[in-house]
Amino acid sequence: MTWVLDLDGVVWLASEPIPGAADAVARLRAAGERVVFCTNYSGPRLHEQEAKLAGLGIPAAGDVLTSAMAAARLVEPGERVLICGGPGVAEAMEARGAVPVRDGDAEAVAVGFHRDFDYERMRVAVR
Repeated sequence: MTWVLDLDGVVWLASEPIPGAADAVARLRAAGERVVFCTNYSGPRLHEQEAKLAGLGIPAAGDVLTSAMAAARLVEPGERVLICGGPGVAEAMEARGAVPVRDGDAEAVAVGFHRDFDYERMRVAVR
């Protein structure tokens, strides 16, 4: 069986670990269960998510799926993708073989949380 655990609110809450989460994951894995992690927080790069889990005592290299990674599966390698998101979105598009761009023509637009959002970015994305 595979367990798919959300990160924020299940494993951690903001920057604080949920009490008992690391132990629960360890017990599941010790019992032969596969445990993977998902998040709709697309901003951070994958290695940052994995490092945060490792810092809580949960090894997770290769076991994290972000919403940016899921979105990247919707584009084709070689397509230009306008990025309206954080570094995790661009990283996921690059890993897919797409070409992330910040302006200019594109075949797709990928939107995710980013601190530099403004209405000009939205105008460019709509164009």
